[in-house]
Amino acid sequence: MADDTYLVCSVPPENVRFLASPDEFYRTLCKGYESAQKRVVLACLYVGCGELEEQLIRSIVTAKQRNDDLTVDVLVDKTRTSRVGSSGKIVSPLTQLQPYLAPGHQTKVSLLHNPLLGRLCSKVIKSPYCEAFGTMHIKVFIADDQCIITGANAGRDYFCDRYDRYMVVRDPLFADLMHTIVRTFQTASFELTENLTVEWHSDFVNPLEDNLLYRKQLYIRTAHMVNKCREILEKNRFHGHVDANGDVQPHPADCYTSNRSYRDCSPLSANSSYPEGCCDDEVDLGISDQESQDDPNSPHATWRKRTSSERSSLEGRPDLAAQQRRVTGLRGEDDQAQKSQNTDSSPDQAVRTKIPKTGGAVDAKTNTGSDYISVGRTNKESPHSRGERGRCGLSYILPDGATTDGSAEELETEQNGEKEGEYYCHIKICVQLPFTDPPFMQGATMLENWLLQYTRAGYSALIATAYMNFTERYMEMFKEILEIGKTRGKRHPLQVVTSSPYANSFYRDGSLKRNIALFYSTAATWLFKALRDEEGYPEDIYMEYNRPNHTFHAKGIWVLKDRIPVDVAHRSEEEFDAAVEPPCATVIGSSNYGRRSYGKDLEITFLVETNSPQIRRFMRRELYQMIKYSEYVNMDVVASRIGPHQHLIGHIMKSFL
Repeated sequence: MADDTYLVCSVPPENVRFLASPDEFYRTLCKGYESAQKRVVLACLYVGCGELEEQLIRSIVTAKQRNDDLTVDVLVDKTRTSRVGSSGKIVSPLTQLQPYLAPGHQTKVSLLHNPLLGRLCSKVIKSPYCEAFGTMHIKVFIADDQCIITGANAGRDYFCDRYDRYMVVRDPLFADLMHTIVRTFQTASFELTENLTVEWHSDFVNPLEDNLLYRKQLYIRTAHMVNKCREILEKNRFHGHVDANGDVQPHPADCYTSNRSYRDCSPLSANSSYPEGCCDDEVDLGISDQESQDDPNSPHATWRKRTSSERSSLEGRPDLAAQQRRVTGLRGEDDQAQKSQNTDSSPDQAVRTKIPKTGGAVDAKTNTGSDYISVGRTNKESPHSRGERGRCGLSYILPDGATTDGSAEELETEQNGEKEGEYYCHIKICVQLPFTDPPFMQGATMLENWLLQYTRAGYSALIATAYMNFTERYMEMFKEILEIGKTRGKRHPLQVVTSSPYANSFYRDGSLKRNIALFYSTAATWLFKALRDEEGYPEDIYMEYNRPNHTFHAKGIWVLKDRIPVDVAHRSEEEFDAAVEPPCATVIGSSNYGRRSYGKDLEITFLVETNSPQIRRFMRRELYQMIKYSEYVNMDVVASRIGPHQHLIGHIMKSFL
């Protein structure tokens, strides 16, 4: 099954950073789009209609005027973007792209319609209320090889005063993977024409005519896309990447799957007939069809299949196979045995991250079919170097029974030939389409196993969501996390941050939508009741973000050695840094981990694991910026906000919010 496959791309840590504010996010977008030479990709729920949004699209037009060969791909949600004016034409800043929407300009504006919203409902229920039936919720912004992963949309609030997260990855292979995913969903979408009308030109059946068949078709194409990306990653995992200094370095890229057999594949394109056989040597991950097909000096030549003359020129390069074994956790003669064991393992077993328990002991009961367990280290100059070693990541290997203390660390470093200062950043990419038939829920189980695995190893987790409405499945996982913490003598290794009703974007939108903001307080009472124990309701788990004149839209998970102390929330950043060790892993993306996210929305989630001190400090600063405006709130305060009628409405509407 394709949804048993998890794409993993390893990128140079020096090419990963986090942005600090909505303003920086906006400036980075405009600058990247205006200077783009190869491609511009904008995928989000909607593009707003204000002056800032006009300027953003104008930056794309500027780049297009300079270079008509620039590829421009836009993917938005149809119900949020297809507002039609009195002229019958769409009203949106995207109309600035009208001169380039004719064939031959390599510009495409696509509007994806969620098939759960049928023809009748789409006519009766208008935006934004039809969002309750599901949306195109991914948020990816690409300018050439720079990709921004975020939960923000292209709207004024997200550029000014709505707190969110923004991870910037500058890597050609990763950018091509994300472009491929966006292009795949474009093939199943409505299209904005040169006449500014929204029309259906896809080879799929129109979802407004036969949404059941459309759901089956979309599953097949998504599964095929993931399989192709998996195969291309396998082809290119030994090819080079260009680091921040312009030097060619090994480019480890891999995927986890329950079946580790690979074959050649055809280039992925919008008009592909999706053959099952083998074909061309060239690899296309979503770039322009005319780009880099014949020129070996093209920037894309580093990840296409090399010619024999190019391969001969690589003699004398470092042993890339050894580099890849370090990344994937395989060692020499153990490669074949590991692959054969993975072939028979379950999907969950194939993707579980292996982590040593606190103190360095190896968990001999891991169900991954391996005798080795992976640990990471940081540079000696890192402030927490000794405390961080052996506790984060999955890059280095220890034999069974070894510990991560003292001489064992030095022995392990010597055995693997690693040097201090070598860092990694692994990004797992999970696509979820709960509305396909069958549902394409890549990574749904993996995220739970991944988080529980860290908890069993002695870690704590902080979870943030803009709209808290956890499923029963997540709340059961939270209870298990608390039980694991109790057995290890660790109090509440779980913290949750969400928006207060006053920092919820719905609260600003009038009396009717204000009730939606209060609904999330109802959902908070469900969380308290689920986590209640013999001591009563927990008072040091649930926090609310409430910054004056700002709204909260952040979502994600941070994995930490210990929970964030209660008394450091409102101290200086220096005091916070001294008390909180940087996270070693995070989850970032579009999902709010709620019922609608899990059951109705198209989402992409990224699991990031790293031992890079720089990236970990970025992640800790994210936490500080969020925690300094947050307060612990107890059950009594939350319950006092809502009346009996809101409880009733909440239970009726909970699957739509």
